[in-house]
Amino acid sequence: DFQKTATMPVVGCVLVDVRMPAIDGISLHDWLRSVNSLASVVFLSGASNISIAVDRMKAGALDFLIKPLREMELTSAVSNALAHSRMRYCVAQSQVMAQDMLSLLTPAERRVASLIAEGYVTKQIAAILERSENTIKIHKHKIMSKLGIISTTPLVRIMSLVNEDVELQNGSMGMQLPQSLARAPMDISA
Repeated sequence: DFQKTATMPVVGCVLVDVRMPAIDGISLHDWLRSVNSLASVVFLSGASNISIAVDRMKAGALDFLIKPLREMELTSAVSNALAHSRMRYCVAQSQVMAQDMLSLLTPAERRVASLIAEGYVTKQIAAILERSENTIKIHKHKIMSKLGIISTTPLVRIMSLVNEDVELQNGSMGMQLPQSLARAPMDISA
């Protein structure tokens, strides 16, 4: 019934026994993973099966407890699972907000934002994108304005939230950095 009525994202703690009447805990855990549930899973078992415990922990279970349980052990596991689930929910919401913010940018602004987040300075970005430094400065101003930020530090955080891993080293993305500018990216805040 839980699988039929659960609305996503499920946030919280799901206590599952390895052996349950209708569906086994392993199948339920696999289903929660398949629907990208944010709920943390704590397994319970009457037998200490190390291979199942290791397998479930590798599959993302937060804890694996052996019955009989002490009250404090269960309370601690549930508290940790709830905190973990809340944190995952907050991160997911931050990612959605970051994606929404970046959707305000044009493709050109997004490329510039990615390079800024990688630590490249205006002169390097201009060379990489084969644009003038003034054009890059205009893009940078528009980016900061649209995102409501005043330095590059929040931009780096926004870009990292949406996994904007732009690798420009050694000519990837079809762009080669001129030798005169080929140095490590610099952190520029402001």
